[in-house]
Amino acid sequence: MFLKNERPESSTGGTIRFAEYEFHVKKSGSYRLWIASTPLVTGWASTYSIRWNDQADKIDMSGRKYQGVPYGRGKNEQFFFWHDAGKRDFAAPGVYTLRIEAGKGRSADSKVVVFLDALVLTSDENYRPAGNHPAFSPGALPNAPKGTMVWRETELPDESNIGVRANVPFLNEKGQGASGGMYFSIDRKVDPEAAPDGYYAQYELNVPAPGAYHVWIAATPFHVGWASPCSIRWDDELPIDLVGRRPYSPAYGFPHPRAYFFWTKVGVKEFRSAGVHTFRITASRPRPGTDNIRLFLDAIVLTADPAWAPRGNRPPGSPWKGIPNGASPEERKTFFREMIHDIQMRTYPAKLAETNEEWNPETTAEVLRKMKSRPLPAPSAIRSRKRMRFGVHGIEKPFVEVGVDEERTAAALELLARAGVEFLRTAEPCWHRLGVEPGKFDFRQLDYEISLAGKHGMKLMLTTGFAPARYGRGHGNKLAACKPEYYPLYRDYLRKLFDHVPEDVIHSVELGNEVDASHVWWVGDSTPEDYVEEAKMTRFALDRAYPNRKFPFLGFGATWASLERDRAEGRGRAWIERAFDAGVDECFDAYSLHYTWSVPKWGFADWMRDERARRGFSSKQLHNSEESCYGHPGDLMKLFARDLFLQNMESVTYFLARDFQEAGNLLYSGLFDLNWQPKLRLLAYAASTDAMRGRKLVGMADPALGLEAYILEKESEEADGPRYTIVCWALDRVEQGMHSAQKPHRISVFGWRAVSKVVSWRLDPVALNPDGSIIIPNEPLAVYADELPDWKLLTPEEWRARKAAAVVQGQDAGILPGQTLPDGR
Repeated sequence: MFLKNERPESSTGGTIRFAEYEFHVKKSGSYRLWIASTPLVTGWASTYSIRWNDQADKIDMSGRKYQGVPYGRGKNEQFFFWHDAGKRDFAAPGVYTLRIEAGKGRSADSKVVVFLDALVLTSDENYRPAGNHPAFSPGALPNAPKGTMVWRETELPDESNIGVRANVPFLNEKGQGASGGMYFSIDRKVDPEAAPDGYYAQYELNVPAPGAYHVWIAATPFHVGWASPCSIRWDDELPIDLVGRRPYSPAYGFPHPRAYFFWTKVGVKEFRSAGVHTFRITASRPRPGTDNIRLFLDAIVLTADPAWAPRGNRPPGSPWKGIPNGASPEERKTFFREMIHDIQMRTYPAKLAETNEEWNPETTAEVLRKMKSRPLPAPSAIRSRKRMRFGVHGIEKPFVEVGVDEERTAAALELLARAGVEFLRTAEPCWHRLGVEPGKFDFRQLDYEISLAGKHGMKLMLTTGFAPARYGRGHGNKLAACKPEYYPLYRDYLRKLFDHVPEDVIHSVELGNEVDASHVWWVGDSTPEDYVEEAKMTRFALDRAYPNRKFPFLGFGATWASLERDRAEGRGRAWIERAFDAGVDECFDAYSLHYTWSVPKWGFADWMRDERARRGFSSKQLHNSEESCYGHPGDLMKLFARDLFLQNMESVTYFLARDFQEAGNLLYSGLFDLNWQPKLRLLAYAASTDAMRGRKLVGMADPALGLEAYILEKESEEADGPRYTIVCWALDRVEQGMHSAQKPHRISVFGWRAVSKVVSWRLDPVALNPDGSIIIPNEPLAVYADELPDWKLLTPEEWRARKAAAVVQGQDAGILPGQTLPDGR
C-alpha cells in the first residue's frame, strides 16, 4: 500500500495537504532520513517539503534527485524512488514528528500528485535503501513457505461482546451463499452503555511461520451507506481504520439484494514470530442517517503469496467444497440436507445456551420418561371430540419431509399425540408447493402429513393460496395475490386440492398467512381486493367439495393489525378494514389472528371484534393459528390459558414443532430440538392439555397479591377427572402493575376446597401445606378440585380492568418468526 494524493490544486480551498509521521527514536545521535516517493525532478509528479515539528526550518525537497532505480508494479506503475532527505541530530531519545507538505500542482493540469511509500530513519551512514525491500521491511523478513495460507471462518469468534451471532444457514444447493454456509452478523443499534467502544469480534490465528502476509477480509463493504465501516487490530497494536476502503472482488452471497460480501485487502502484516496472534474487528459507527451498526463477516485469510486474490465463497481453504460431481438429484438433495444440518449444529448448542432452555441429556431423558408414561390416545378418541383446540405448527417441510428421517418423525408425532395435540397446521396445500404447471400437482408431501396425523387421530389446519410466482402480482415473489387472468387456473387448483383431501381430516382451512403484513406476505401489486376475490373462489370451492362441512374457513392470519401502526402504508388494521369494505366478511366463517397472549397484544382480539361489530357484522369465532413463547418453557400454560379463556379464542396453534434457524435467528420455541429430541416445553404443552381440554371458563380470580388464576369447569359430565381445574401463577417481578409494585415470585394462596391433586407445568406433583394453602410460583400450576375455591369470581373483562398496567417489560411472547428482540435474540 502507499499514501496517495492526486487532486486538483483548487480542491484544497487554499489548505495545504500534509501527512505527519511519528518516529520513536530510542538513542540520541545523528540519523539520516530516506523517503520513498514519486520523483521530485520530473514534470508528472509534484514537489513537497518536510519539517520536523520540534524544529522551525522547513526543507524544500524540490529538485532533489533520487537514488537507484524506480520500483512499483508493472511497466507503467514504477512510481517510487528513494530520496536522501538529509541528516539531523537527536539530542535525546523520544518521539519526533515529521511533517510532509505537498507543493504546487503540475503545470499540465494543476493536479497535486504526491505518492508516499515508506520512510527510513537510520544511523548507518553506509545504508542505501533500494526497491520495496529495505531492511526491516516485510521483504526483509524470512519468506514464509510457498503457498502458506491461514484461513479463518468468522462466524464463531473466540471472543465477542454480542454473543453467538452466526447467521445460518446461508447456503443453497447451487453453492451460493457464505463460506462454510455461515457468517457473523452485527446488526444492532448503538448502545453506549453495553458497548461504549462498539461491537467487536476477536479471532485467534495460528501463523505457521514468520514473514509478511497479505491480509484479506470477506465482509460487507466499508465504503457504502448500507453497511458500517470497521477497524482492525493485531494483538496489542494500534487499530487500523478501514473506513472508505474499497473491495477488490465482485460481490457474492445470494442473488441481489443479498449479495452481501466482498473481498477487501486490508494490508500486509509482518509477523516476527510464528504462533497465535489475535485479530480484532470493531464496528462502532452506525450507518449514515441511522443509529444502527451493521457489519457482516464471512472469512479472514492470510497469504504469503502477494499475487493471490480471493474471489467468491470457495477459494482454497474454504470448508464448503460443493456437492460431489456426478451425484444424482436425490443424492444431491440428501447431501445438501445433511450439510445444512451439520452447519446448524455447529452453532445450535452455543445459541441455545444463551437462552433460558434447560437443554441437556438429563432433561431430554426426563421428558421422554414422563411422556412415555402417558397413555397414547386412540385415534377415535381425538377425532370424535366436538372441539379441537390444541394445535402445533411446523410439521411441514423442512421440518417433516416425506422419505426423510421418517422413523424419528413418527416417534415425534407419537409424543405429540401423548402430549394432547389435536391438529397440525401445514402450508403444503399452498398452490406453489403443489406444483407450478397447470393441472400437474404433487400431493406426496401433503399425503404424508395426512397419514401421520391420521395415525393418531389428529386433523390438519390447511393454509391455502399463494400461487406460483409466475402467476402472481409479486414481481417474482410467490407470497402474493394471483393475477386475475390466471383465476381459471386458481379455481382448478382449489378444485383438485379439495377433491383430494377427505373432509374428516380437516380441522380448518385458512386463506393466506399474515396478509395484513403486506410488505412481507402479500407483496408487490397485491391488494385487499385481490384477497377478497381469492376468498370468494375458495369459499365456492369449499361449498362445492364439502356441502355439509362442519370445519370453518378462516381469514387473514393477521399479525400486523395487533397494534395501531403503519396505517399510512396501508398495512395492519388499515389493510383489514379495506378488506372488510370489499366484502370479505361474506366469505369467512371465522378469523385467525397471530400472537395475542402477551399483555401488549391483549387489545388485538378486542379490536377485531369491535371493528366487526361497528360495521354491523354478526359475531364470529376467532382462532389463533400461530402463537409462540420465547420465555420460560412453563409459560406455554400461560399462553394457552390467556388465548383460550382471557381472549376467548376457539383454538390455538403453537409455534413451533421443532427448533430451527431462520435468517440468523434461532427460533428456539420448538417442542423438539434440531435432532427431534423432546424439550421441556413438551411437558408444559401436555400440562396445558390436561388442565384445559374439554373445559370452559367459570371465572377468573385474584385472591392474593399478584395472582393470575383461571377457574375452569368440565364442559360435560361425561369427561373424566375432577370437576374443576384452577390454572394459576404468580406474576413475575418484571410484569408491571396488577396490584402492587412488589410483584412477588411466590405467593401463599388460601381458599381451596376439595383439592384432589396439584400438578406443576413440568408434570410433577405439588404438595399442599399443612394449613391448606398452596405456594404458587411464577411458573404455572394446575390445581384439580371437586369444588370451587372460596374466592370472588371475576369475568375476564373485570379481571383485565383491575390490571394496573398493560406493558410487560422483558416479555418476548409477541415476537414474530424471524424477528429479533432488543437484546438481539
